[in-house]
Amino acid sequence: MSTIAVRNKAPLVLRLLQQPLAQFAGITLHPVRRMLNSVEFHDPKFAQFICNLIPTACPFERDVRLLGHTLFHVPAMCKLNPLYGELVEMRFRAMTYLAEAVVDR
Repeated sequence: MSTIAVRNKAPLVLRLLQQPLAQFAGITLHPVRRMLNSVEFHDPKFAQFICNLIPTACPFERDVRLLGHTLFHVPAMCKLNPLYGELVEMRFRAMTYLAEAVVDR
Protein backbone atom coordinates (compact mmCIF):
# COMPACT_ATOMS: atom_id res chain seq x y z
CA MET A 1 0.00 0.00 0.00
CA SER A 2 2.78 2.47 0.82
CA THR A 3 4.45 1.86 -2.55
CA ILE A 4 1.29 2.95 -4.35
CA ALA A 5 1.02 6.05 -2.17
CA VAL A 6 4.60 7.08 -2.98
CA ARG A 7 4.02 6.59 -6.70
CA ASN A 8 0.90 8.73 -6.59
CA LYS A 9 2.60 11.53 -4.62
CA ALA A 10 5.62 11.89 -6.90
CA PRO A 11 3.76 13.45 -9.86
CA LEU A 12 1.91 15.78 -7.49
CA VAL A 13 5.17 16.99 -5.97
CA LEU A 14 6.63 17.55 -9.43
CA ARG A 15 3.55 19.47 -10.51
CA LEU A 16 3.71 21.64 -7.39
CA LEU A 17 7.38 22.43 -8.01
CA GLN A 18 6.89 23.16 -11.71
CA GLN A 19 3.83 25.36 -11.32
CA PRO A 20 5.49 28.23 -9.37
CA LEU A 21 8.52 28.07 -11.64
CA ALA A 22 6.33 28.33 -14.73
CA GLN A 23 4.39 31.23 -13.21
CA PHE A 24 7.63 33.02 -12.29
CA ALA A 25 9.06 32.53 -15.78
CA GLY A 26 5.79 33.75 -17.31
CA ILE A 27 5.78 36.92 -15.21
CA THR A 28 9.43 37.78 -15.74
CA LEU A 29 9.46 37.03 -19.47
CA HIS A 30 6.15 38.74 -20.26
CA PRO A 31 7.74 42.15 -21.10
CA VAL A 32 10.30 40.48 -23.38
CA ARG A 33 7.56 38.49 -25.13
CA ARG A 34 5.53 41.66 -25.61
CA MET A 35 8.56 43.46 -27.06
CA LEU A 36 9.35 40.60 -29.49
CA ASN A 37 5.71 40.44 -30.61
CA SER A 38 5.54 44.21 -31.18
CA VAL A 39 8.52 44.39 -33.56
CA GLU A 40 7.37 45.66 -36.96
CA PHE A 41 9.41 45.52 -40.13
CA HIS A 42 9.74 48.57 -42.34
CA ASP A 43 13.33 48.13 -43.55
CA PRO A 44 14.42 45.20 -45.75
CA LYS A 45 17.95 45.29 -44.31
CA PHE A 46 16.63 44.87 -40.76
CA ALA A 47 14.31 42.05 -41.84
CA GLN A 48 17.22 40.33 -43.60
CA PHE A 49 19.34 40.74 -40.46
CA ILE A 50 16.65 39.06 -38.33
CA CYS A 51 16.31 36.20 -40.83
CA ASN A 52 20.07 35.65 -40.72
CA LEU A 53 20.23 35.98 -36.93
CA ILE A 54 17.51 33.46 -36.06
CA PRO A 55 18.30 30.00 -37.50
CA THR A 56 15.70 27.93 -39.34
CA ALA A 57 16.69 24.74 -37.52
CA CYS A 58 18.23 24.11 -34.12
CA PRO A 59 22.03 24.23 -34.47
CA PHE A 60 22.50 21.85 -31.54
CA GLU A 61 20.57 18.91 -32.98
CA ARG A 62 22.91 16.35 -34.50
CA ASP A 63 23.81 12.70 -34.86
CA VAL A 64 27.09 11.59 -33.31
CA ARG A 65 28.71 9.07 -35.65
CA LEU A 66 31.79 6.90 -35.43
CA LEU A 67 33.02 4.96 -38.44
CA GLY A 68 29.75 5.48 -40.27
CA HIS A 69 27.57 4.21 -37.40
CA THR A 70 25.29 6.49 -35.42
CA LEU A 71 26.23 6.27 -31.74
CA PHE A 72 23.53 8.57 -30.42
CA HIS A 73 21.31 11.48 -31.36
CA VAL A 74 21.43 14.86 -29.60
CA PRO A 75 17.87 16.23 -29.64
CA ALA A 76 16.95 19.83 -30.43
CA MET A 77 17.49 22.07 -27.44
CA CYS A 78 15.75 25.12 -28.91
CA LYS A 79 12.32 24.08 -27.68
CA LEU A 80 13.59 24.38 -24.11
CA ASN A 81 13.97 28.11 -24.72
CA PRO A 82 10.93 29.86 -23.21
CA LEU A 83 11.04 32.49 -25.99
CA TYR A 84 11.31 29.96 -28.83
CA GLY A 85 7.78 30.59 -30.13
CA GLU A 86 8.18 34.35 -30.19
CA LEU A 87 11.54 34.15 -31.98
CA VAL A 88 10.20 31.79 -34.64
CA GLU A 89 7.16 34.01 -35.11
CA MET A 90 9.36 37.11 -35.46
CA ARG A 91 11.52 35.36 -38.08
CA PHE A 92 8.37 34.37 -39.95
CA ARG A 93 7.10 37.97 -39.94
CA ALA A 94 10.50 39.14 -41.25
CA MET A 95 10.38 36.57 -44.06
CA THR A 96 6.82 37.59 -44.90
CA TYR A 97 7.85 41.23 -45.05
CA LEU A 98 10.75 40.39 -47.36
CA ALA A 99 8.47 38.37 -49.65
CA GLU A 100 5.99 41.25 -49.83
CA ALA A 101 8.78 43.78 -50.40
CA VAL A 102 10.02 41.78 -53.39
CA VAL A 103 6.52 41.56 -54.87
CA ASP A 104 5.97 45.30 -54.46
CA ARG A 105 9.10 46.16 -56.45
